[in-house]
Amino acid sequence: MSSVVERATGLGRGILVEWLSVAWMVSEAVVADIAGVFAHSVALLAFGTDSVIELIAEAAVLWRQPSPNSHSAKAGKAMINSRTAASGSIIFFISPLLWLVQPAPRMAVPW
Repeated sequence: MSSVVERATGLGRGILVEWLSVAWMVSEAVVADIAGVFAHSVALLAFGTDSVIELIAEAAVLWRQPSPNSHSAKAGKAMINSRTAASGSIIFFISPLLWLVQPAPRMAVPW
């Protein structure tokens, strides 16, 4: 019986670490994308987009992780679907904004 309790405790801790990682990546993506828009930096925008891709991978890890309380995959599938929809919506709405705030191209060397 002790191994079952240890497994459930370990799974709970692992899921907590995954959620902390998700929170970090969300803040990383938001800060990088906002800073990239204001600084007109493609590198920062790419970094923010990379964080969104990592979020999708993290969602897949959480989805495949067994729950310490139940072994149902329905909740995990619903979670991954909602996260995919949320990240797709963010990308869909931020992309046009980037075109609107894009400054006109300037010559690097005035001649």
